[in-house]
Amino acid sequence: MASLIPFYAPAQTHAKKTLHQGAVRILYRVGIRPKNVNHLREAECSLSFAATNIPKPSETALPRFLSIPRCSSGVFFELFRFLPIRYRPAETTGSNVNPREAAMQQETFHWPHKDLLDVDQLTQEELFHLLDTAANLHEINSRPVKKVPILKGKSVVLFFAEPSTRTKTSFDMAGKRLSADTFGLAKSGSSLQKGESMKDTALTLQAMNPDVIVIRHSSSGAAQFLAERLHCGVVNAGDGWHAHPTQALLDAFSLRQVWGHDRNAFKDKNLLILGDCAHSRVCRSNVLLLTKLGVNVSLCAPRTLLPAGVDNWPVTVYTDSKKAVRDMDAVMCLRLQLERQQAGLLPDLREYSKRFCLTTAHMELARPGAHIMHPGPILRGLDVSDALADSSQSLILDQVSAGVSVRMAVLYLLATRPDIKDNL
Repeated sequence: MASLIPFYAPAQTHAKKTLHQGAVRILYRVGIRPKNVNHLREAECSLSFAATNIPKPSETALPRFLSIPRCSSGVFFELFRFLPIRYRPAETTGSNVNPREAAMQQETFHWPHKDLLDVDQLTQEELFHLLDTAANLHEINSRPVKKVPILKGKSVVLFFAEPSTRTKTSFDMAGKRLSADTFGLAKSGSSLQKGESMKDTALTLQAMNPDVIVIRHSSSGAAQFLAERLHCGVVNAGDGWHAHPTQALLDAFSLRQVWGHDRNAFKDKNLLILGDCAHSRVCRSNVLLLTKLGVNVSLCAPRTLLPAGVDNWPVTVYTDSKKAVRDMDAVMCLRLQLERQQAGLLPDLREYSKRFCLTTAHMELARPGAHIMHPGPILRGLDVSDALADSSQSLILDQVSAGVSVRMAVLYLLATRPDIKDNL
């Protein structure tokens, strides 16, 4: 029997009275159509077991996502509800421990932030809580039916005033997999193109009572501008050269998958950020987040592509890529952002590729098993070689998968924060 079981408070009464109907209802809710009588009997058995081990609603804490025990035929019935739930150990035979008391002894974590504007607003404890929540949600993305009703009835506006593929799609997918209603808005299809101010656009959106607004904008500070004027949660999906917090979080999540889930797994690890650091919001957010977790971060770029004031950053700076990559546990390549650069920063792209494109020769100097990362989109042959981008060392596609889980966690935490009624 599974060592952990779920809580389902509404089922405590109904399951005992109409067990058969409750089993059918739950099966259909999680997208499983019972094929025969045995399936229903197993569901009834599991539901009955869960119903006798459910605390009162007043004893529940923040949500976690669990599965009820696997039945004899291998059918895996999973159970979710809208009210908060929490982990607790199942009763074991011969144990004198009361699982309800054990559940009550666990500490609850109250997410304190209305908005996510950058990673520097988060404490280390909050960072790990967000990453743990993303890890709990990660399993949903590998199911046959990738949907749970955690945010049913919530609405999320995706306000992207700058082109995006990965970020916009993953936020959209994250909202839908939690059963939220998502609405996309681009600059080309909004009244901004007609001359409406950002403030009026924001107030118009707020009048529609969304729960969360996700914004990407070419101007640094755009997300904070909205957050100061709106009652709903605001997520910064990238603002100019300033910050991209969810990208840094998904990078940390991807590294955690390979470095280990222990809280000390990041300490004394070496990571190199290679490429156009000056114009990269990903670079800034990753430096803030990874140094907070104990990683030794280094930057490598031509002097013209290093950020202003980099001497005051908690990083080691290189201009020689072969020296920079030595003894690294991971290398994060950045795209050369030609659309944001002024003329004359680089003499020639071929020369840049020769000196700063990550190749197998570079990785031979890194530590054994070092990983390769890239926030995308990749410029093959300019940022990283084809061989490395497609190698077993690459975490590039893992980062894309992690993006959905991390953004599910962000939307969940902001849309269900304890003080949400005070912000309406």
